[in-house]
Amino acid sequence: MARRRGSCLGRMLLVLVPLLAILAGVAVVGGNTVGRQWIEGQVRDQLAAQTSLTAPPTVELRDKLVVMSVVKQRFDEVHVVLPGLELREVGQGVRADVDLVLRDVVASKQFTRYVAGTLTGTTRFSWQQLSAVVGQEISSAPGGRVALSYSFTIVGSKVTAQVSAKPELDSTGALFLSDPQIVLAGIQLPPALVKQVTDTLLQPVPLGLPQGIRATKVTADASGLVFELAGKEVDVTALR
Repeated sequence: MARRRGSCLGRMLLVLVPLLAILAGVAVVGGNTVGRQWIEGQVRDQLAAQTSLTAPPTVELRDKLVVMSVVKQRFDEVHVVLPGLELREVGQGVRADVDLVLRDVVASKQFTRYVAGTLTGTTRFSWQQLSAVVGQEISSAPGGRVALSYSFTIVGSKVTAQVSAKPELDSTGALFLSDPQIVLAGIQLPPALVKQVTDTLLQPVPLGLPQGIRATKVTADASGLVFELAGKEVDVTALR
């Protein structure tokens, strides 16, 4: 009789253990889904409240086990897109889409503040935007350079020089143009005039990125300039 009861108990355990495992898995998956949606909503709401955008930000939490991340209040990776972020230092009305990947993100203040240990990303300025910022029409040139025209007066006559230069970043992440090459058909520009042109055109232009984010690399393509971004200990919920 005891042997029969033991056999029944064994069969019950064989059924219950897998069932409990399945239920635990369902609970984790459900918790991951709910937790993911909640955290993404929290970050999205904070970004929308703190930044000037042309559309709501998108937020993607990439942690696999979100439940544990929520318990620890620390997230491995969050992908954020800020559409039409206003870059106030550049000039009125200048906006750019900013794509960011945040890593080692720590939540505090009841999940209303998020600080990224490290941050990488990209943003792009179209040639039209750059022309407005520089105050001269600017476009792409061969060899990863930029081209622009500069008009000035020589002996009472207005002439236009074609200038090409290489886009670079200074130590603060501001954009400037280096290695200028000036072409003016039939006229040999004196050194003083070359210096006048370059001094006018090659002043560094701050990008006006949010505090804690700086440009680390710039490349030119057919549609504009692409900037690679980086940052450390960036308060994502205080981007201005």
